[in-house]
Amino acid sequence: MAYTVDIETSAGARIGEGPLRSASSIAVTNKLDAAGNVQIELPATDPRTAAFTPNAYHYVRAVIDGDATDQRRRGIIKERGTGSESMSLSLSGPNLLGELLHTHVGMLALESAPGSGLPMPAASVLGAILSGSGWTSTGVPSKAVYYQFGDETRLAALIKVKDLIGDHFRLSHTVVRQIEWLPTTAAGFDAVDSGLRAVDSGSPSALESNDAVCLIVGGLQDVADGHQRITRLYPRGAGNAGARLYLNGTTRAAPAGYTLVINAADPSQSYLAHTANDAAGSISGVETFRDIAPLDESATALVSAADMLFDATLVSLRRRLEAQRSFRLKLTKVRGPLLVGTSIRVVCRHFVDGYGWMLVDDDAMILDTTWRWTAEGGEAEVGVEVTL
Repeated sequence: MAYTVDIETSAGARIGEGPLRSASSIAVTNKLDAAGNVQIELPATDPRTAAFTPNAYHYVRAVIDGDATDQRRRGIIKERGTGSESMSLSLSGPNLLGELLHTHVGMLALESAPGSGLPMPAASVLGAILSGSGWTSTGVPSKAVYYQFGDETRLAALIKVKDLIGDHFRLSHTVVRQIEWLPTTAAGFDAVDSGLRAVDSGSPSALESNDAVCLIVGGLQDVADGHQRITRLYPRGAGNAGARLYLNGTTRAAPAGYTLVINAADPSQSYLAHTANDAAGSISGVETFRDIAPLDESATALVSAADMLFDATLVSLRRRLEAQRSFRLKLTKVRGPLLVGTSIRVVCRHFVDGYGWMLVDDDAMILDTTWRWTAEGGEAEVGVEVTL
């Protein structure tokens, strides 16, 4: 596995005499719903490192085995560190999504028309956020959105929209400066199958010839966090005392498996519950969505805000219904792009004296990946976090 590093302009044109060939390691992290990271370790004695001055952003691209097309390997160097003993230089910064931290959406209102009191149609939301940025998007949000921003960065605005309606997004690995929007369904988010399986054992010859299988090295870490688990949620929107926004006024109906309770006498006691879980053992939660509010004083705006509060409540309740279970693992022999937001089959069986203390055979959604290449060559090692 051979690699080099190109120094580039923001437009992707190479700068300088040619690629950097002295990097001792390259690590590229990709994240779901967030900017990833690029980190490069170089010998400080390489004269080309003088190009990385502290008061300027420098674009770099990791080229692996001559392939320079994967957009996830492009980064913006914003931090540099040196080691006096090791004589090394560490360069790091966000991937291209970091550009969306450089500009803001101002007081953008996601509304169908100014003063209409109605939500912005789903097909218009991403265009409004990315307008004038030089970025494009694929995919359409799952719902219309009614919301007023307050000078958030474009990246923070995208994150807010996905939080409100339960969608996800990622950086495209094939198209420059493109967001891939991943909409949820009425039943929740359904990750597309990556076609890959991660296994911890098997016949060496069979595994080597099967590109759909990658190998788990060093076992896996299984974490289940139930601190935030609830079965019903009492939401609050913006406002104070009698002017606070509650679920009262929403036109939404609870989806299958959920119960919406509207308390006309005391709106603060209106809630959304998961019917079966709440009946088995009710655990209540209260959550304040301080930035969900009517954009004007009309009755239409109040209904739109109440509907947005319902949507955000459903997203939060779905996320907190069960303990959040995730795995950390390291993979090798990865033959696919391993995109965040897709699913991978994780198969790990460990026995001690005949007792299966680690038995995993599940589809899990990929939350982040870290590809690492070193000067020693060989297969890239990929650190992965997944969630059930």
